[in-house]
Amino acid sequence: MLDQLYGYEVKDGIYRVQKKEAKIIRSVFNDIIEGKSIVSIANDLNEKGIRTRKKDAKWYHGMISKMIRNRRYCGELGYPKIVNVSIQNEAIRCLDNRSFRKGRLKSSKRNKESPFYKMIYCRNCGSNFWLYEGSELFYWRCTADIRTGGCGLYHRNDGIKDEDIHDVVLEAINDLIGSPELIMNLGSMKPNHLEIVRLDNEIKKLLQSNQEEIAMVGKLLKDKYQLSYAQYDADYISETMVLKAKVSKLYHQTVITRDLVKSLIKEILIDENGKVTIVFINHQCIKKQVSIIRGIPHG
Repeated sequence: MLDQLYGYEVKDGIYRVQKKEAKIIRSVFNDIIEGKSIVSIANDLNEKGIRTRKKDAKWYHGMISKMIRNRRYCGELGYPKIVNVSIQNEAIRCLDNRSFRKGRLKSSKRNKESPFYKMIYCRNCGSNFWLYEGSELFYWRCTADIRTGGCGLYHRNDGIKDEDIHDVVLEAINDLIGSPELIMNLGSMKPNHLEIVRLDNEIKKLLQSNQEEIAMVGKLLKDKYQLSYAQYDADYISETMVLKAKVSKLYHQTVITRDLVKSLIKEILIDENGKVTIVFINHQCIKKQVSIIRGIPHG
């Protein structure tokens, strides 16, 4: 069976242009050349009620990007031409220029260089936070917002300033350095919080599936119970002593580095109210508050 790419239909074993969809494709290419962003194009298509080939499926910016770069639309691989090669090349150039200006082509490198790379998680869904670039600032946002349309934590253009994360983490570390006795008195956070979140999500999926999967729910509920009410044991005491020894060697810190964060902190959790929970290597935690920045303009 021939692959039915958006914009085409198959008749008598031959690819033919689907006129209504082809018109949409040409408008997308024109919009890119005129400077419109792939996010706004996807939003416009959704607002107009235009759907992808999948039933009731919405458009996302990644789909628009793939469309612009798909050479089949300019007549390659046996497909009839929908846009001219010159139009597609110009659209790709505009897309790459826009990505370069916004720093997206360097996004992965920028994240890997951050001291918080793969350490910040969404307290709602357990997904990683990713460092993005706005027009005048860098900000963190839950990646589930892009992959699935949102976990309910932030809207597409909302986030938390990178400098605010630096400030609260630095403040939490200095709290311990200035008062080492806090290490034994921080209060406890239930261990493996993210694992509990993941178990919750898995249980919800199973409850919506067929009866054969329901049998797994009991086991997962038991696992969740054990994680939620696990008591700190010898490992907790050992990890606390290690943390205390590391803190005792430090003076007041003024800069956050990857080594400093990795040596003291297990993970950083952020909830929908901007509450940041800094979880240390022995699962104890300090909570700080940051502001959520709404409607961040892109660069």
